[in-house]
Amino acid sequence: MSAADTGLTPVTWQCLAQVSSLALLAGRLSQRDPEQIMRVLVVEDFEVLAEAIGTGLRREGMAVDVVLDGNAALEHLAVTRYDVVVLDRDLPGVHGDEVCRRLAAERSPSRILMLTAASTVKERVDGLGLGADDYLLKPFDFAELTARVRALARRSAAPLPPRWKAVM
Repeated sequence: MSAADTGLTPVTWQCLAQVSSLALLAGRLSQRDPEQIMRVLVVEDFEVLAEAIGTGLRREGMAVDVVLDGNAALEHLAVTRYDVVVLDRDLPGVHGDEVCRRLAAERSPSRILMLTAASTVKERVDGLGLGADDYLLKPFDFAELTARVRALARRSAAPLPPRWKAVM
């Protein structure tokens, strides 16, 4: 079927096609098992960047919350289980390093991807030493960020204990 077949203008036809595509996508996402939808918390104090990351990850089918400081991050983490936390280091309120430390101390199942401009080898090593699972430097490519978030979410939340066979 085409615009000519319906009597609609080509522009109206295109708009309807785009809305239909979005509705189909929304339907597919809503039919997913809520347990299978990846939950991501983006913690970034530069609001434009934070919203852009959130929007991009949502377009990839993820459920995303965005907060702009460390205090809000800790509040969200206290009530919601996230698969991945995309965490800037230099945050107002509670510093990103402290957020990472607390998650590690609590043995949180959330995987932490530090996304920061802190770029020296020492800063990266320190960030990983705080408990981060991965580290990505700004500026970054969005495709790489998405791939890293997906890779982190694939990892199990906690290592399973080994199964020992009794030796007789």
